[in-house]
Amino acid sequence: MIGIDGSHYVPSGNITLHAHWAKNHKHTPGQKVRENEVAPTCIKDGGYDEAVYCTECNKELSRVHTVVAKLGHLPGEPVRENEVPATTETEGSYDEVIYCDRCHEELSREHEIIDKLSTTRITFSAQPKNTTVKSGVKAKFNVKATGKERNYQWFSRANANSEWREIEGAVKAEYSFTAELNQNGWQFYCAVWNDDVSADSATATLTVTKDAPVIKTQPKSITVKSGSKGKFTVKASGKNLSYKWFSRPNADAEWTEIAGETKATLNIVGSMDKNGWEFCCEVQNPDGKVRTNPAKLTVTPQAPKISTQPKDVKAKVGAKATFKVKASPKNVTYQWYYRTSETGEWVLIKGATAASYSFTATEAMFGYQFRCLVKNTDGEAWSNIATLLRK
Repeated sequence: MIGIDGSHYVPSGNITLHAHWAKNHKHTPGQKVRENEVAPTCIKDGGYDEAVYCTECNKELSRVHTVVAKLGHLPGEPVRENEVPATTETEGSYDEVIYCDRCHEELSREHEIIDKLSTTRITFSAQPKNTTVKSGVKAKFNVKATGKERNYQWFSRANANSEWREIEGAVKAEYSFTAELNQNGWQFYCAVWNDDVSADSATATLTVTKDAPVIKTQPKSITVKSGSKGKFTVKASGKNLSYKWFSRPNADAEWTEIAGETKATLNIVGSMDKNGWEFCCEVQNPDGKVRTNPAKLTVTPQAPKISTQPKDVKAKVGAKATFKVKASPKNVTYQWYYRTSETGEWVLIKGATAASYSFTATEAMFGYQFRCLVKNTDGEAWSNIATLLRK
């Protein structure tokens, strides 16, 4: 064997060993790999080769070709082309064409004829306009059309992908209604017709914005005397408002709803056990709710005061005798007592619990003395002493 420098040399034993290894080598298959991949189209099959190579020597060990079936056309929505408007003298026309949504190949084409316009056609001088209103406020659409003996019918749909529905009773050139939040995005149009021809107005969209309550005047803290009336008032803006009043004994306690209080004003009678309580109002409508700031109730004690004292009464035996007292405030109780003499013990008269006490005078009762105990939760007051005298 001749070397690269032109000299002769004898092959070493390594050549023999390499030949022996190659003769006894076994292939180690690797992972399958895709090659020659061709994507399918609407009208042609695709495919790819799945090959396996030896991980040691990279020799191709196998190859399998897989066919991927063609996709087929995907028809889109019909579109109009080559449209020619009709006039009162000539017919109009248009092509209704369907294309594949994948490859845009034309799949069908039909030519349609539009009849001549009637000489009594309906035209619009005013179309319905897009309208924005707050929830609970009246929305209005109107149309103006020319032509003889016109009839009207309004239609609506929830969105551009919904079906049109006839609005019952909406048969005038103007259609109005109270808008609700769930009607946001609704669309409207009016069909107008007579005996000869009909026409549809343009489509108008309704936008409805929220009209959640807004507190305009917060309830104010008040101070009342025990037994006297006070009130908390809230003023809010918004439609279809409802009210709930809440109370709590102090700022650290939880709010509790006051049953039956559903007006903008909360009337309350002050009592010492509610001194320092807080009150708030929750105002709500279909679009939302809001609570007022807390307002504090301060109650000052109002012990009874006697404004008219009982006076001595002269009576005959068998005649009616009456002792009277007047006291404030209104939330007081009365209890009359008597004694047989100035040095006797006072005795409670059962059932004598009104501002006046009447009885039939007897011989033994002349010289008896009477007085009244007036009480409320804030204190008590004794009346002056009055005596039953002989007339």
